[in-house]
Amino acid sequence: MKLFFIDWICYGRNDVIDAFWELGHTVVLYPVEIESMEDTSEYHLDYIVGLIKAIEKQNISFVFSMDYFTSVSEACLSKGIPYISWIYDNPYSRAFGISVTNHCNYIFNFNRYTCNQMMKKGVKTVYYAPLAANTGRLDKIQLSHSEQEKYGSELSFVGSLYSEKEKGNFYKKLSGQLIQNKKHRELGFLDGVIEAQSKVYGVNMMENCLTDTMVESIQKVLPFQTSMFTSFTTASYMYAAYVLAVRVTELERSRILCMLSERHQVKLYTPGETSIGNCILCGKIDHYHTGPKVFKASKINLNITLKSIETGIPLRAMDIMGAGGFLLTNYQEDYLRYFEPEKDFVFYENTEDLLEKAVFYLRHDTEREKIAGNGHDKMTKEHTYVKRIAEMLSIPFPNRG
Repeated sequence: MKLFFIDWICYGRNDVIDAFWELGHTVVLYPVEIESMEDTSEYHLDYIVGLIKAIEKQNISFVFSMDYFTSVSEACLSKGIPYISWIYDNPYSRAFGISVTNHCNYIFNFNRYTCNQMMKKGVKTVYYAPLAANTGRLDKIQLSHSEQEKYGSELSFVGSLYSEKEKGNFYKKLSGQLIQNKKHRELGFLDGVIEAQSKVYGVNMMENCLTDTMVESIQKVLPFQTSMFTSFTTASYMYAAYVLAVRVTELERSRILCMLSERHQVKLYTPGETSIGNCILCGKIDHYHTGPKVFKASKINLNITLKSIETGIPLRAMDIMGAGGFLLTNYQEDYLRYFEPEKDFVFYENTEDLLEKAVFYLRHDTEREKIAGNGHDKMTKEHTYVKRIAEMLSIPFPNRG
């Protein structure tokens, strides 16, 4: 079949395109300016019309994108062809818009909790699909002696600290406005929820803690626009996911990295120049080319999941195992559907458990290397992009009536 791949700077881009070609499909790139599509409060008519004309001209069978775009769905609906999307971001507000019910949609989400919530609300166009890795490509990446020296470390973490201005400003803005409006009680309550959530793994309680009265108080100082384009979610979810969860993750990552770096060598690959404990700051790295080298060279690769991801396995974790790296991660329910703890990967239950397991696996090379190898083998057997795309395409395409 011939498909449009909605082309933007997204994770998994090259690997997904390669998977389609390997499965015998013809891929045509169709660009999207992601900045112009950020506004979920309106359809982009010019883009829809242009995409419809291109589909007609190229005789396209279906359209695929990483993450979901309302305007793409509307164009596919008009032409009566399937739109397959694979969401790897969470939170992702477009996933809750009224357009997700369009009969052309086949929306795959890596976070099983989100899928279940949408299904409970009667949405029939969503499916659960964990993320993947291109182990064939990753296996070809070999480290030179100098690269092993450069990227090697006892522990490493690749990812945002959410303390950058553009990432952390929601909570900073909210707390500043609450103080300015003398709403100290509300701010104290939110800080308490954040602190409590930072100590709990496997359960996300923030949304349930935001009562209607609290949400009303927050909305007065930090209004979030909600409309028909976010009709399958609530204001309490939006504040919990976009404000509180980011703040919890910022604090958690900072505290964990400070604690570990006091005792071990920790290399931190993140944007900006924020000093965190005794971490060795290595800056931001290229996900596609350099990330796998870090995962291969590090004795322990940390995953500290963004708190808005209730159950899903983040792409970082899949990439680590796919590259043959040792994964030490916080607990997430979806891991247990596919991987065996202490065999394919290791999870920690709290910060004390994390520290103990870091010490143990740094001292036991054989056990650590065996687990890393098992994780890689499981990824190669069950979680490649080719296998995942094939699973998506196995769902019958005829539109639902």
